[in-house]
Amino acid sequence: MKWITLNDASAPVGVFNLIEDNSVKETLRYHRVQQSVRVSCSNRQRVYFIEQAGFRNSYYVFKNEYGFESGRIHVDNNPAGSFLDTGKIKIQYTFQQKPVPELVLYEADGLVPKVICSLQQSTLNKERITAFGLEHACLLWGLYWYLHGTTENAVLTEHTTALAG
Repeated sequence: MKWITLNDASAPVGVFNLIEDNSVKETLRYHRVQQSVRVSCSNRQRVYFIEQAGFRNSYYVFKNEYGFESGRIHVDNNPAGSFLDTGKIKIQYTFQQKPVPELVLYEADGLVPKVICSLQQSTLNKERITAFGLEHACLLWGLYWYLHGTTENAVLTEHTTALAG
């Protein structure tokens, strides 16, 4: 898997495609000013708003278009402490820079890589390469949504039913 960019890194909206087996599996649009991300694949599409929170901005909160928290991405200098948590699913990940920037998602044991997704070198400014940032969090969230989006949509249905009742 690989994220490639479709526009200039300085554009207000970053557009990325997730490529697997030479075909586009998902499109992600990250609006830098509004701090929102729109993910779409097949006939599914969702919008999320991103907030940085925690002590020293140690995690990113993703809220859906209804304002419900959909998940958090926790960032830690210790690779074993970095994880994506949706309340039902917890995925450990690492952001590696060598030989190329890539996101690695691990099995539940945290030892065996489950998914390795490389990031196109030209999409990331030099200052972003040194640390995990907001753009990386969006790409990680997009990768999670591609792998588990159907599960997350079922959770949203439970929330809307609870509000209607």
